[in-house]
Amino acid sequence: METFPSDIFIHIVEELEIEQDHETLRSLSACCRRISPLCQRRLFRAIRLKIWRNILPKLSRLASALETSPHLGSYVRSVTISFQSAIEQKCAAIYTVLTSILSKMHRLEKVDLYWNWHGIGDWTALTSNTTCHQFCAEIHRIVQTQHLIHLGIRYINHFPFELVTTRAEVLDLAEVDCHCFDIDVIESSPITESLSTEPSTYPVIRNFVLGGIAWPRILSEIVVNGQTLLHTPPSVPPFDFSQVKHLSVQWDCERDRLQTEKILGNTRAIHSFDLKGTKIIFNSP
Repeated sequence: METFPSDIFIHIVEELEIEQDHETLRSLSACCRRISPLCQRRLFRAIRLKIWRNILPKLSRLASALETSPHLGSYVRSVTISFQSAIEQKCAAIYTVLTSILSKMHRLEKVDLYWNWHGIGDWTALTSNTTCHQFCAEIHRIVQTQHLIHLGIRYINHFPFELVTTRAEVLDLAEVDCHCFDIDVIESSPITESLSTEPSTYPVIRNFVLGGIAWPRILSEIVVNGQTLLHTPPSVPPFDFSQVKHLSVQWDCERDRLQTEKILGNTRAIHSFDLKGTKIIFNSP
């Protein structure tokens, strides 16, 4: 195997499906020193964690692996965390270990947080909860890093999106459901020496997708320094919709049509408009 070109090994490892071939990748990593780094990168590229009462042993094994082999943390590009149970004092050890795990992931590009417990999760309540406030602080640190290009939030209210938006110039934004957002950073703001936390400009939305939202969502207009911005208070910070290229919406009632008209009234560069799968292409001037 030592005479095989590296491209062959790379192709083999990349063709393996992480869900179906997880054990195969682990076996290859253990039996062949040459393939081991390739398999480890594949195994640790995306990590999914379901937080429930009996998760501590699994988290402890992952934390131990990252502690003894620090290079593994740099392989992680995506992490998905799903809250599956109530956050209670007896879960404190879980969030302590989880915080340690996240602190060792230095190259995260994608973070997705899912609230799969009862109702809607309240991020403000989580940050003030002594059981998990350090975990929340670590999430805040991660989403402000320059590496992050995607943030997904599902059924969590009052998340501080400004931690991401204040360092971005151009975004893709999808509001797929009630308190469900996908934010993709297309262009980041230049890193400056300024200590000010106030953004110099508001992010420009390039593509905007509005799913079938069955809640009283109202886009509000505000004018800042002569610039008209739209936002959904208190969930979403203000954005500049003037440069929207693609708009996709699901109309369920008259209110949805009115909100769409607000976006169309603010944009000056729209290229395509998708209404429930029917796409309209606008000619460039």
